[in-house]
Amino acid sequence: MSPNLATTQFRRNAAAPTTVGKANTLSGVQRCTVTEINTGEVKTIDVTVVTEHWYDF
Repeated sequence: MSPNLATTQFRRNAAAPTTVGKANTLSGVQRCTVTEINTGEVKTIDVTVVTEHWYDF
């Protein structure tokens, strides 16, 4: 959501589960690239993000 800041948040778009007590588990890989402003050195890391969305009404 704010890829150029020191911290960021992830947002997922998915439908809610249709059965009470069930969860949708979603995962994805986000790539984080950091560039050192003085030297231009670049470091990259892949982060796996896993979320669950419960239907508990």
